[in-house]
Amino acid sequence: RAFYEPSRHIPYLMLWPDALPSKMRAWAAGAMPDGMIQEQLACGCMDGVPPRLDAPCGRVMGDVSSMFVVYLLEWWRWTADEPSAASLVVELWPAARAAARWQMDRSAESGLPTRLVDTYDGLRLSRYNVSCFSALFHLLAMAAARELALSPPVRDAAFAAECDAALARGRAAMDALLWVEGRGYYRSYTGGEALMSDSLYAQVLADTLGLGALTSDAQVTRHLAAVLQRNDSPYGLLCQTGRYPLPAGAGADNSIWMMANPNWASLSLRRGGDPHKALSVVNKTFGWVRDTLADQWNVVAVYGGLGYGAEGLPAANSHYGYHLVAWHLLFALTGQVYSARSRSLTFAPALRGRFELPVLVPAVAATLSRGSDGECTLAVAAAGSASLVLHTLSVDGVAPPAGVLPVKLAPGQRVSWGGGAGARTKVTLSSLKPVD
Repeated sequence: RAFYEPSRHIPYLMLWPDALPSKMRAWAAGAMPDGMIQEQLACGCMDGVPPRLDAPCGRVMGDVSSMFVVYLLEWWRWTADEPSAASLVVELWPAARAAARWQMDRSAESGLPTRLVDTYDGLRLSRYNVSCFSALFHLLAMAAARELALSPPVRDAAFAAECDAALARGRAAMDALLWVEGRGYYRSYTGGEALMSDSLYAQVLADTLGLGALTSDAQVTRHLAAVLQRNDSPYGLLCQTGRYPLPAGAGADNSIWMMANPNWASLSLRRGGDPHKALSVVNKTFGWVRDTLADQWNVVAVYGGLGYGAEGLPAANSHYGYHLVAWHLLFALTGQVYSARSRSLTFAPALRGRFELPVLVPAVAATLSRGSDGECTLAVAAAGSASLVLHTLSVDGVAPPAGVLPVKLAPGQRVSWGGGAGARTKVTLSSLKPVD
């Protein structure tokens, strides 16, 4: 299903990158005549089980057509097999272009899309003209479509210019319709003052993909502060406040959805927030499930809110994988930006001093560490059929000296530089062997 993919697509793409093309082709084949990518590849959740697969269906969504464009850009930027990556972009660009055009058409009135359902369907935000969640996904789609249009396999400068114009118009509409300057946050929807904890999820995706700020970092930082001050609870961030007075009884607003806390932390880390504070926000929800409920193998999508006798208790099923947005924290902690096209891997770590952090690119698992003397080490622990080849590598702008790059790292190899030890490339572990 396209609908729930945004919460778990990072582990899919990093661990099983070859699975993406078949899903993308199925979504493209099921697109509506107006370009909209359909929510599901087969129905059956609410209705009878269909007699065959690949019978697309679903609702009119704000985070499906947009994510199709994002998936294709992730594939182009992150997968190292250039002929395969380029051929898939060429094959699916017409569908991605049409999906981006559908986003533009849906935004013709104000610059932001109107009355769309999204992952937070329980909030029923499609009742309002514009919602912040779908609005940010529209800006994300425009930014991603622009990059695809300018990529060497496509070279569609005219459409890139259209995306630029739509992005600029959408940003202006965000300020005019959704930004509450006096209180420093984006309202959840037009016509009210509600504050949704996870309304900026699209910005997390933009950060991981290296697309930069969809609006402005200053506004995101102020919004995060408002969310933590107003929506916090002993179990995590309440989904939305301000539409109904609390306690409002059971309902989507007064509940904890498992995307909000990790996404808050990822956004904060990317903007220079205190890493200890950011990780404590994540640990409020994850620690509650792990230590108090003691049920970390059955993390559900939604937990109970305040004042109706189900505080912090499981309130929805566990097959959505909402908590898997925490994979973005790996990229936020290292400040990783990777391009398979230019063989570039740069880091701006959120942590100071000594650390060792995981690094992921498709089919490669590595670690980045910094010692007490400032020496940095990138060590490859496991890889698929190919090694990690880098022409550019840096941590906080500090690269290995001349002669070290380009470097080809197989499992068990590392490159170290900086600090008092100079720069070197050496093998430190034997290659990993398959386990029977």
